[in-house]
Amino acid sequence: VDTVGGSPLAELLKRIQPGGSVACCGLVAGHQLETTVLPFILRGVNLLGVDSVEIPLQDKQNVWAKLATEWACPKTEKAARDIGRHELDACLKAFLQGKSSGKIVLDHSLTKL
Repeated sequence: VDTVGGSPLAELLKRIQPGGSVACCGLVAGHQLETTVLPFILRGVNLLGVDSVEIPLQDKQNVWAKLATEWACPKTEKAARDIGRHELDACLKAFLQGKSSGKIVLDHSLTKL
């Protein structure tokens, strides 16, 4: 699942195994996608768009409920790092430079004024 778009998504597509798929649902790094058709025609890679805007509210609630239960990833949650808004700029810059890994959660209650 790619939540960033832009050049990180283009790089991700180069690394997907044959027959693999990428679900794209964000564009924090931009809406442009500079890539070639090679991952798609040589390795059968699939790029799937996730509509998080127009789907009915009940469908969204069902997905969130599954993410909290049967689709939960305890190892990922345990390794997640919570940050405040004052840390967001540095975290995004690190991410865009490829110097970030793992799950980062923005917790507004941790924000220092």
